[in-house]
Amino acid sequence: MSLLPSGKYSNTVALANGTQEVHKQHHWIHDAVLFKSELSSVASGLIGIPS
Repeated sequence: MSLLPSGKYSNTVALANGTQEVHKQHHWIHDAVLFKSELSSVASGLIGIPS
């Protein structure tokens, strides 16, 4: 898991059927997940677990 700079983020989710070239889009949700990153200077290591 990477450390994100402080800020607000969102994820968009889409469902489709077919191949990369020929497909049908079934559903698309903008801002499906909203979250806020609060970067701490206490973190260390690859995933920010304090040592």
